[in-house]
Amino acid sequence: MDTSIQLSSYSEDLRREYRRLRRQYADLVARFDHLYLFEKPYLEALYLQTVGNLIYEVLELKVEIAELQYRRQLLQAYINRDETPDLASIDIEIEIKMEEYNEMLQEEEERIQTAKAYLEAKALPNEDAEELKRLYRLLVKRLHPDTHPNQSEREKDLFLQVQTAYRLCDLQKLREITMLLDGKDIDYEQIQSSGLDMETLVNQMKERVAMMEQRIQALEADFPFTYRDKLNDPVWVENEKQELQQQIDELTEERDHLRRIVEVMQEYEGTRK
Repeated sequence: MDTSIQLSSYSEDLRREYRRLRRQYADLVARFDHLYLFEKPYLEALYLQTVGNLIYEVLELKVEIAELQYRRQLLQAYINRDETPDLASIDIEIEIKMEEYNEMLQEEEERIQTAKAYLEAKALPNEDAEELKRLYRLLVKRLHPDTHPNQSEREKDLFLQVQTAYRLCDLQKLREITMLLDGKDIDYEQIQSSGLDMETLVNQMKERVAMMEQRIQALEADFPFTYRDKLNDPVWVENEKQELQQQIDELTEERDHLRRIVEVMQEYEGTRK
C-alpha cells in the first residue's frame, strides 16, 4: 500500500478525532456552566427555602448558648475572686466577643432572604429556557477560546458577551450574536499557524476533555447537588425537618438551663471590693 495514502488516511482520522473532541469539550463546558450558573443557585435556594428557617433557628440557638457560656465564664471569674460581678463590663466584653457570631447570623439570614427572592423571581418560560441553553451550546462550540485558539479580538469579545448574556438569561442577546455568526462556519484548525501538529492538538484536547469531566464530577459530588434528588422526596424533607426540630428542642433545653445558672450567678454579692 502506498505510504502516502496511509499517512493521508491517518491525518484525516486525526482531524476527525480533533473535531469530535472539540465538540465534546464545548458540550462539557456548556454543561458545567449550566450546572454552576443555574442549577447550583437554584438547588441552594430550594434547600434553604425547604429547611432554611429551621437551620437559622439552630444557628441562632448555638450563638445564644455560646454567649451564655462566655457570660458564665466571666461571672465565674468574679465569683472565684469573691467579688460582685460588674455586669456592665461583662456586657461590653460579650458584645466584642460575639461580634463575629452575630455577623454570621446576619449572613445566614441574608442567604435565606436571597434564596426566597431567587425562587420568587420570574423565570424564563420552558421553551425560552431550552432555546437559551441550545444557543449557548452552539455559541460555545463556535467561540470558546480553548477550542478556537486563533480567535480575533472581536471574536474573544463576542464570547465574553455570550457568557454575560447567558448568566443574565438574556435570550435576545444570544439570538443577536447567533444571527451575527450565521453563515460563518468558524474553523480555526490552522495547524501551520499554531506551530503544533494534529497529533499534539488531539492529545491536548483529550486532556481538556478529561479535566472538564473531572470538574463536573467534583461539582456534582458536592453541596447542593448531593441534595438534588432528596429535595424532591417529601419523606426525606419531612425527616430532615424532624431532625432539625429535635436539635432545636435539645438546644432550647440547654439554653434555658444556662440562662437559669447565669441568672443566679449575676446575683452574687462578693465580700471583696
